[in-house]
Amino acid sequence: MISKWGNSLVGKRVLFVCSGNIDRSPTAEALLRQKEGFEVKSAGTWMGARAVVSKELIDWADIIFVMEEHHKEALIRIDQNVEAKTIVLGVDDHYLKGDPELTRILKEKLSETIRISWHSPIVRAFKKSSGSPLWWILDLLLRLARAELHSSESEARSLFRK
Repeated sequence: MISKWGNSLVGKRVLFVCSGNIDRSPTAEALLRQKEGFEVKSAGTWMGARAVVSKELIDWADIIFVMEEHHKEALIRIDQNVEAKTIVLGVDDHYLKGDPELTRILKEKLSETIRISWHSPIVRAFKKSSGSPLWWILDLLLRLARAELHSSESEARSLFRK
């Protein structure tokens, strides 16, 4: 999936659509809400969905991510002009809301499509300078924090000797 929008989605309104608006689209909505610069909503195609997709929601959105092809078909039945701003993510309906595997898949697919990073700006900066003393310091601090959380004080001190 290559983005025709690139980084131009910042400041845009994004709609996620699945069937019942219970698991997949709310998880995707919550993920993208973590990123600054997006207005995000989610809806479902079923009549009993938590929030039912409507012509108003379709018109509101600058881009729409649907989980499966049949969701796109449901949107086209509402508005025949929606196809140009709709992307099928290809996420099957067997995940619960917040499932770590669902989150991983959504991050991967959204990264491919709209080129956003899920790493903090600090981690991105240090990754760019890997091999530098700053990367080494960050790595040491992260190892110390893990050792302190999961081990004894003596093991944490041994990291300084490496």
